[in-house]
Amino acid sequence: MSIFKKPEEREPKKTLSMLIYGMPSCGKTTLACSAPNPVLMDFENGLDRVNYAHRIPSFTPNTWEDVNTAINELRNSPEIQTVIVDSIDRLMDTAMEYVRVTYPKLIQRDGTPSMKAYGTRKVLYQQFVQQMRNMGKNVIYVAHVVEDKRKVGSEEVIFYRPNISKSNAPDITTDLDMEGFMFADGGNRYITFDPWGDIECKNSCDLHGKWDDACKMYNPMPIPMIIDASGNATAANDYLTRFFNWNAKRVQDNFNKMRNVAQPAPQPAPAAQAPQQAQPEAQAPAPAPEAPARPTKSTTKGGK
Repeated sequence: MSIFKKPEEREPKKTLSMLIYGMPSCGKTTLACSAPNPVLMDFENGLDRVNYAHRIPSFTPNTWEDVNTAINELRNSPEIQTVIVDSIDRLMDTAMEYVRVTYPKLIQRDGTPSMKAYGTRKVLYQQFVQQMRNMGKNVIYVAHVVEDKRKVGSEEVIFYRPNISKSNAPDITTDLDMEGFMFADGGNRYITFDPWGDIECKNSCDLHGKWDDACKMYNPMPIPMIIDASGNATAANDYLTRFFNWNAKRVQDNFNKMRNVAQPAPQPAPAAQAPQQAQPEAQAPAPAPEAPARPTKSTTKGGK
């Protein structure tokens, strides 16, 4: 049996990894908390800024040992479907601090990490990602936004990206399924996963806003308001839960279509045949006919 599986033999991916970044106080953590059955690794103590009606169970890791403690508890908590990390940069900083303490020889004389130190931190992060995947957990990372000014021709353009150090970024964004930019405008909140010219995004799940034919791009998606002006909850915080459920159905439907195409179509039942007649009893063969007379010109006329 081959070790290589056909597409229809593989199980579809059932979890998502997502990064949400945006302006301060635009509701990033609240949106992340709308994922299915979540818990929060609250590195920045940001849960206090979430409306009391929409808060979720949380834990504040101070060391990488604390992160491992949380992982061990998650391993025994199948009811938890989503792990939120707020913020991703603090998670990576905590991993680097562990490298400093555990492997001091990997820190250079000027106090900066060596390339081996960054490599060791990368391994710690990859182990974290793999353990989440093995446990079947969704992961949502939260980050602030940073504005980079770049020269485009003679103009200076502002480019928006997650506030992740350049040493961390390649290790993080590679494993993401979705990367969304969130912002507020006129009291309303929006998010987009579609890469624009000046906004870093990633959209592998075909989640789009309304198509703008004039701009030839998808508009950002509005996020429903779930509290009123007095801070009272007016609706359930389930925006990402509905998206995750939609995506799970989309993935399963696509997998079912692929599996159906790969299977051979059932053959039609053979047509009913008339019963065969009974064969006559065997008889002695008839005598061989006499050899025909040699054909004459008259009998072959017109023939070949």
